[in-house]
Amino acid sequence: MNTVKIKEIASRVQELREISDVTVEEMATNLNIDVDLYKAYENADKDFPVSVLYEIAAQLNVDLTELLTGVSP
Repeated sequence: MNTVKIKEIASRVQELREISDVTVEEMATNLNIDVDLYKAYENADKDFPVSVLYEIAAQLNVDLTELLTGVSP
């Protein structure tokens, strides 16, 4: 995935997480990953594995497509 796309996805994840009133720490705990790793994903320093995006979508009650494209199906 190119860096522009990764940044777009990371931005959507952060925005939806904040709208859902979930902290970075809560999300990392819910995903069973280290807080620093989650921050790296959300800051677009690391590419999201699809499995993590799937779990984030589930945690935020959105379709995976919405995280990937910004469009709700």
